[in-house]
Amino acid sequence: MGSKTTLSLFRSLLPSWKFFDDVGYIPRLYYRISFGGQGFGYWNEWTPRYDRTLFSFFVNPEGNLTLAYVTLLENLMLEIKDAESAEAVSTSTSYRLVEEFVRQLIKDVQPRPMMFQFRLSVVHQAKPQAGATDILVSGEHEA
Repeated sequence: MGSKTTLSLFRSLLPSWKFFDDVGYIPRLYYRISFGGQGFGYWNEWTPRYDRTLFSFFVNPEGNLTLAYVTLLENLMLEIKDAESAEAVSTSTSYRLVEEFVRQLIKDVQPRPMMFQFRLSVVHQAKPQAGATDILVSGEHEA
């Protein structure tokens, strides 16, 4: 395993602490699905949920998983910024993990879609009213 792959795997396991640095961009994940022979539907946004209860203060596996997904999106956003080509992004570990995350996400919503796509957009924290800018639109993937 190369050092770049090892670093990517290691980064996906640790939370991103970049929010201490400065105000920056927030990744937003969208997905859409297609059923056999039909076109793709509208884009659905995945919104991280943080249910805070007294119990979650001590044990919070769902919150930890949500934070891991957000960190994964941040890592993919950084890889896109640093990538030399679109092919380098689509073969990266972060891309594959996001692809699998979306695959599981749509199976919870629609049990039998045929194909799906996902899109990664960014919004500036200080200017959310400016809207999102797309930085990645995936190819079509089988569900």
